[in-house]
Amino acid sequence: FFEIISKQRSETTYSSFLKWMFQSSSTDLGTVSPTLLLLDVLVKRSQMQENGANLINDDLKKNIITRNFKINSIEVEAEKSVSVLASELISDGKKKLKKLTKEEIIRVIAKCKDRIDLFIRCNIEEDKKEKELHIIIENKIDSVEGGGKCNSNTNTKYDNASQTERYYMASALSDNNDIMQLYVYLAPAGAEQCKGNEYIRVNYQDIVCMIQIQQL
Repeated sequence: FFEIISKQRSETTYSSFLKWMFQSSSTDLGTVSPTLLLLDVLVKRSQMQENGANLINDDLKKNIITRNFKINSIEVEAEKSVSVLASELISDGKKKLKKLTKEEIIRVIAKCKDRIDLFIRCNIEEDKKEKELHIIIENKIDSVEGGGKCNSNTNTKYDNASQTERYYMASALSDNNDIMQLYVYLAPAGAEQCKGNEYIRVNYQDIVCMIQIQQL
């Protein structure tokens, strides 16, 4: 279909379709929630990576496999500003930033032009407790990671980092059990992979398999 409308290389077109799909609930489609199927894929793919044990919280992984949790709500944003997300994280005093100091993040907020291709925010119920799950997806169709997008006078570790490393530094949390974050790098099979080790590497063939499962 994307070839027919001459959008086969448009990341924003693919992201718009994925936004619609992941925003859909099991009730909308009459089948298993696409976001739940995505979590299955993330568990499988993380186990195949060398550093996969560190990419998904052990309790969350166990609950995904056993279906011992419930997704109460899903909100999906395309092209979410990294600076906006960083602002949200700083505004909550309970959250601690892993890679940058608060002062460095404030400078990034002022200068950064990066955008997250897909940001999925889920309210989940896990072990009878409500938690928030963020799935941050960098979507690549026919391109590689971008270079620096910060003004050179920001003078932080963020400058000159790879694209996924910048996303991670600006949005990663620590020591907050009520919020979990999963980082995903989505690209065609065989494409160049991201440089950030914090990302679960998924390909579009995995998404096709998800759709086929929905149709069963």
